[in-house]
Amino acid sequence: MPKSTDVDAAKAAWYEQRRTYRLLLAQKCTDFWTAQVESERGHAVSLWESVDKLLGRGHSAESAVIDAQTFSNYFAAKVRL
Repeated sequence: MPKSTDVDAAKAAWYEQRRTYRLLLAQKCTDFWTAQVESERGHAVSLWESVDKLLGRGHSAESAVIDAQTFSNYFAAKVRL
């Protein structure tokens, strides 16, 4: 059985690696969008398309055709088969 100090050290290392990964991911995202905006500085249409993507605009809304109960009934019937 592993010693408590081994477990604590592994946990601390895992948290440190997760923090490092998140910082790297955030930096890469920032670098990408900065370069994207800079490259489209003279092209207003392209720049606005990129800004819309960055802000999450243009995604289709969730469908109102199906409600939660219909969705649940579908899978309940599928499991019964």
